[in-house]
Amino acid sequence: DNPVETDVVYKLINSHDYSNYNSSHPSHTKNKVPFNLAKRIIFVSNEQKMNFRLRELGAFLINCNYPTHVIDRGIYNAKL
Repeated sequence: DNPVETDVVYKLINSHDYSNYNSSHPSHTKNKVPFNLAKRIIFVSNEQKMNFRLRELGAFLINCNYPTHVIDRGIYNAKL
């Protein structure tokens, strides 16, 4: 009767400094970053924690100049 809960753990040295959206990387590569990062978060077992982690991810990506529509689309597709 002891349920297992999962969560995302970040190392203390993780600065969440992802490739800037304004970099010269190909756009298809930059547009997949939110999806790939969100895919790791959707396995959090507690829905409230998962939604908190996804909002946290959005804030990290906004700091790296990702447009909100790219972030929202990546998270939406990861949840499918």
